[in-house]
Amino acid sequence: MTAAKLLIRLVIILSVPIITAYFVYNELKSYLASPIDTSNNQSVLVEIPTDVTTEQLAELLHNAGLVRKPWVISIIATLSKNKPKILAGEYELTKNLTPKEIIKKLSLGVVVKRKVTILEGSTIEDVAQSFEDAKINTKEVFLNSLRSPELLAKANIKSSSFEGYLMPGEYEFSKTEPPANIIWKILESNEKNWTPELIAKSAELKLTRHEILTLASLIQAETTIPDLQKTISGVYHNRLMNLMKLDSKPALLYGMREKKYPEKRDYEDSKNPYNTFVHFGLPPGPINNPGKSALDAAINFKNHQYLFFIKESAEKITFIQTLNEYLVMQAKLAEQKS
Repeated sequence: MTAAKLLIRLVIILSVPIITAYFVYNELKSYLASPIDTSNNQSVLVEIPTDVTTEQLAELLHNAGLVRKPWVISIIATLSKNKPKILAGEYELTKNLTPKEIIKKLSLGVVVKRKVTILEGSTIEDVAQSFEDAKINTKEVFLNSLRSPELLAKANIKSSSFEGYLMPGEYEFSKTEPPANIIWKILESNEKNWTPELIAKSAELKLTRHEILTLASLIQAETTIPDLQKTISGVYHNRLMNLMKLDSKPALLYGMREKKYPEKRDYEDSKNPYNTFVHFGLPPGPINNPGKSALDAAINFKNHQYLFFIKESAEKITFIQTLNEYLVMQAKLAEQKS
């Protein structure tokens, strides 16, 4: 064999692994350092569970179409000097992110927040449904937490549920956030509503926070108009001071649960603890989650002599001083309807 042929053979033998390594390098680079689709910025929602393993994460991202092969994530995790801690939650990712960029985003914990609105006068059943509608847990699971004796004891709330303690407003939570954490954050957020003035006035009236929320919920159930709320509050305070029953129909209905239209026997039902047509004083607890204006009205009520009111609508409420006037007006309204 001539020297020239030997040289050519050596060049071929040596170049094969070099060329192979070059192609392997480029292939690995495309897997490890390149996004799946540089032009695709469409959002892909990915839910990362708590304590996810590298293997589970790799499969999850591959199934979501965010990495070409599962082993890409394993290699990146292995080669990383400081192994990134992946934080649980729901993430919004795109296919124009590189695997490294995806891992970085997951380690920063910038999770998707879902909006939930708690409406004034909503019950805990309504609130639990709102969280289910936002795809943050199921209604049943959330209701169980809202009635959890352990959570209530931790919050020092002597009640059978968090009814009345969930201040209406807009909130944002991650899909994977546990219900207990959500409830706690709502309670902490609501503390700002209990100003020193409100606390001082409550003490002056010798009413506990639970009693204020209960009264506010009765007011909220009648109207959302602040001025009318303060007048209605004055009626309730007058009745309490005169040792009269509150005669709150919304409270009666709350205690009835399933029934929407009370019959005569329902007004006489002493087994219903929320029946203020039978029982004196405030019901055992709030009947809904009252808003700020109702909470303010429960404390800063209007001073007047009214002991009764007749509600034709949330906007049309007539206030009356004497029982005789009240009965006469009731009879007139009944006659008009017949």
